[in-house]
Amino acid sequence: MVSSSPGAPRPWPTAPTSEVWATLSPEQRTETVARLEAMGLPDELLQAMGEGDRHLDAKIAVRETLRTYFARRGQRTYVSASQAVHHPGEPMFVPDILAVRDVDPHPRTSWFVSAEGKGVELVLEVLVEGSRKKDLVDNLERYARLGIEEYFVLDIQTGNLHGHRLTEVSGRPRYARVVPQAGLFASTVLGLELGLVGGQLRFYQGSAQLLTAQDLAGKLERMVDELVVKHDEERAAKELERAAKDEAHAARVQLEDQLRQTIVALLTARGLTLDEAARERLEATTEAALLGRWAVRAATVATSAALFADH
Repeated sequence: MVSSSPGAPRPWPTAPTSEVWATLSPEQRTETVARLEAMGLPDELLQAMGEGDRHLDAKIAVRETLRTYFARRGQRTYVSASQAVHHPGEPMFVPDILAVRDVDPHPRTSWFVSAEGKGVELVLEVLVEGSRKKDLVDNLERYARLGIEEYFVLDIQTGNLHGHRLTEVSGRPRYARVVPQAGLFASTVLGLELGLVGGQLRFYQGSAQLLTAQDLAGKLERMVDELVVKHDEERAAKELERAAKDEAHAARVQLEDQLRQTIVALLTARGLTLDEAARERLEATTEAALLGRWAVRAATVATSAALFADH
C-alpha cells in the first residue's frame, strides 16, 4: 500500500515499464499488481466519474448487452465497465467500457496489461457532464499512442456517436474516423455495428438488433405470462376428468422445469452462479408464478443472491 500524508490527494498508480516487468520474479509481479490495485482511484478520477444516472445507466446497458451476446455465442471476449487499466509505464486510466478479444472473460479487479500479456483493444467513453476535451481530444492522442484499436464516444450531451479506428500517419499511430454506413458504425473488435436509437446506444449483428437486458426482461415477462395463462386454461378445461388432471400436473411440472432452466441459463450468460443452497431452493419451489417472477428478475439482478431478495 502506498501511503500519502493526511489531506494530500491520492497519487495516480503507475505500472512498471515492460523492461522493469521483465526483470521481476513471479512473486514480485504478484506483489506489484496487488500494491497498485490497493492504491485505489485518485481523487481527481473519483470526482470525474460522478456523472449521474444517465452516465451509469448507459455503461451498464452496454456492458450487460455485450456480455450476454458473447456468452451466448461462447465467444472469449472480455467486456467491463469502469475497470482500472494498468498500462506499462503509464498512469492508470479507467475507461467507461473496455473490450479485449480472445481472453478468458472471468471477473477481474483490474486489467493489468503486463500480467495479461495483452492490451485493451476497444474503449467506449460515455460523455454526459464530463470533460469534452478529455474524451474528444486528449483521449484520441493517448489511446492511439497506447495502441487501442478502436475508440468510440457516446456523446449524450449532443446525441452523437463518434467512432475512431487506429491507423498510421507518417509512421506514428493515429486514429481515423469511422464513417457510418446507413447510420451504423462498424466495430471490427466486437464484430458488430453500433448506432443510436432514441438517444440510446444499440448494437446490431447484420440487420438484427441485439436485445438489452431490459428488452430481454420485458420479452421474458410476456413469455412467462403467456405460458402461465396457457397452462391454467388447459388445466381448467380438463379438470372434469382425472386423466386431464394428470396431464395438467405433468404440464405444470414441465413448465416449472423450463422456468428453472431459464433462470440458470440467464444467470450463467451474465456471469452469475447459484450456490448449493440457492440451487436447492430453486429446485424445491413448485409455484410457476413465483418461478416466472424469478426468471424475469434473473435478466437484470446484479448478484445471484438478489434473485430471492423479497422471499
